[in-house]
Amino acid sequence: MKKIIYSILTLSLGLVLSSGSCSPDAIDPDGVLINGIVWARYNVDTPGTFAATPESPGMVYQWNRKTGWSLNDPLTPIPSGKTWETTKSPATVWDAINDPCPTGWRVPSKADFDKLVAANNTWNNVAKGRLFFGSGVEQIFLPAAGRRSFVSNLQSVGTYGFYWAKEESSASSAYFLTFDSSSKANFSSGNDKCAAQSVRCVKTK
Repeated sequence: MKKIIYSILTLSLGLVLSSGSCSPDAIDPDGVLINGIVWARYNVDTPGTFAATPESPGMVYQWNRKTGWSLNDPLTPIPSGKTWETTKSPATVWDAINDPCPTGWRVPSKADFDKLVAANNTWNNVAKGRLFFGSGVEQIFLPAAGRRSFVSNLQSVGTYGFYWAKEESSASSAYFLTFDSSSKANFSSGNDKCAAQSVRCVKTK
């Protein structure tokens, strides 16, 4: 069972992650229910695994690919030996065979993100990311992990969050959730499929 380091500080708009010790697995081992969708508590790290804590950015993924890329330099792939994809995936929806989520989870759809955006979310300036509130005290934290551009350069680490949806928006781009410290989460339709962004998994209750 994962142990997550927390200290709950009461703010005007919510709760903030910091230090102290407890396990949210005791609340719900599967994740957090928000508007009918169960959201994982952690970003995807290496393919098929979750990051160790909610604050951890994990790895980033090109759209419809299953190779994880580091969010620090030098650029490192998992599995090792992979090369950066410069050709955009021709798929219209993220293929199940390329889904980096652990077993039982999947890359969220645009409809899933629409329900998440409808939930209240607040910026956490300590951990750098946004808290999304479900029922009662249940919530998820999405770190502002940044991303890698279509040519693999690091962008906006610690200032913006970018999370892939499973549908393409055009032959060259795909839908994604984005946010920063001043802008609540919103949906965008215009990022290059060759960019590498975070993945936060879901499953239907």
